[in-house]
Parts: sequence; C-alpha cells; structure tokens
Amino acid sequence: MGKRGCVPGTVMPPGAAGVPSFSFPEAAVYALSRSRDYGLMRNQPAGRVVNLPGIDLGKAKRIVESARDGWLPTESVFTLLAAYGIKSMAPRFAEDLDRAIGAAEDIGYPVALKLNSVTIIHKTEVGGVALNIGSEEELKVAYHRMLGRVAGAGRASEVRGVTVQKMAGEGAELIAGITRDKTFGPLILFGLGGIYTELFKDRTVRIQPLTDIDAREMVRSVRAFKLLEGFRGEPPADIPAIEELLLRLSAMAEDLPMIKELDLNPIRAFIAGEGYAVVDARILID
Repeated sequence: MGKRGCVPGTVMPPGAAGVPSFSFPEAAVYALSRSRDYGLMRNQPAGRVVNLPGIDLGKAKRIVESARDGWLPTESVFTLLAAYGIKSMAPRFAEDLDRAIGAAEDIGYPVALKLNSVTIIHKTEVGGVALNIGSEEELKVAYHRMLGRVAGAGRASEVRGVTVQKMAGEGAELIAGITRDKTFGPLILFGLGGIYTELFKDRTVRIQPLTDIDAREMVRSVRAFKLLEGFRGEPPADIPAIEELLLRLSAMAEDLPMIKELDLNPIRAFIAGEGYAVVDARILID
C-alpha cells in the first residue's frame, strides 16, 4: 500500500491468490470494510421466498399488457396495486369541479385534492396538491388556484382533471418501489418518503427476489426505522405489514417484467395492527 511503486488494483497471477494493492490507505480501509460486510451477509440465514395470498395475476397482466409504453394512467396504477393486495388510499377521479365536489361529498371531508397527470411527477412543485380541505367552499378555492398555477406554468395540457382522496391518518411517510438495473436486474427500494425523500436520501435496495429475511433487514437498515419503532413516546408502526408490502413488490417485479419503474411515495405507515396505505404511486411500462 502506498503511492510509489504500487500498481493499483488486484494482481492475479495464474494459480495464485490475488494481492490487492491500493494507492491510498482510505481505499484499502473501504475495501476491508466492504469485505467484512460481505462476510457478515454470507453468514446470515438465506431466508425464503414467501408465497403470498390475495394476488390476482391474471388481472394484473391484463392491465400492463393492454397499456402503452410510458407512465401508466393513475386509474390503472391503483387497480394494479389492488390486484397485488397492496393497500392504498385509492383516489376518486374527477374531470371537472362538479365531479370533484361530488367525490368529496361521497368520501367525506377532509379530503386531499391533486392534479391527475402522468407527466407532472412532482405535483407539489407546481402547486398541484392541496391537503386538509374541509368544505365545499375550500374545495372550490383550491381547485381554481391549482389549475391557475398549472396554466401559469404552461402545463395545462398535461392535466387530465383532478383526484380526490380521503385524508390519510397519522403515521411515518415511507417510499418503496421497483427499478431495473442493467447489471443486476430488478431491484426493490425502501426508505424515508414524503417531501424529504430527495433531501435525506435515506433508502436501501436489494436484488429481487426478496426473501422474508431480506424484507426484514431492509426495513431495519434505514435511519427512518427509529420512527417506525416508536420515537419519543410515539406508538410503533405496523412493521410486519411494511415487510409484507416489500415482498408483494418483489412478486410484482418477478411476474411483470414490463414494469420498468414503480414508485410508491408516500406510503403512510399506521400504528401496529393497522397496516399502511399507499397515498400516491406511479408506474412506468416498457
């Protein structure tokens, strides 16, 4: 180890064990740390891939096979989640203000109002989300303000109306999803969600298929796990339900290879015994 007289990389003569060499000690320490982590992982029980009940594979395949390449319409997204037994705050869809008012009356106030658009991903950045709407008058004000802001941003043509949802209960906000890597294939992601996702980047990934032990370790490996355990006297979240959610995403990635990307954000984690609810979601088909 050292800059002078050192060939960076690993020398691997035929029939001999390689001798790693590093230009700087920091790289050597990092390599040793990763080797230790790998050794610890190899010593863990392998776990098992769980057969999950409540999956309607036929319905799920019909949804994705009939879809065009690109972002799946919001209506189809929540139908697909339901086909895999993934719990959500399924929205009502409204093409105009009158239908939005009717949906809110059916659901019951307070409600959340959001833009219905497959291309406007970060809706909060264009004023496309209004929460805790408590009356018809508040809904009207929020609706007109929302569409006005989108028009001002020059993106009115990307809007397909609005969605109306019942406000979710209290709980930590999480993110989970599927992505596909050119080298490793399908990956399952989990971490802290909501508006702080990009700020803190508190997340972890595992190669699919997940075992029950993988799901358990994923939930416990992020810093946000302290929130799920019950931080400063708060009740703990329904951790087994969150682990099952990750296993259901793994099954979806296995069954539906045409899903290129899936984001569930935020997921509201309720207290122990009450599960979770996906509040917003998007799926990219390729």
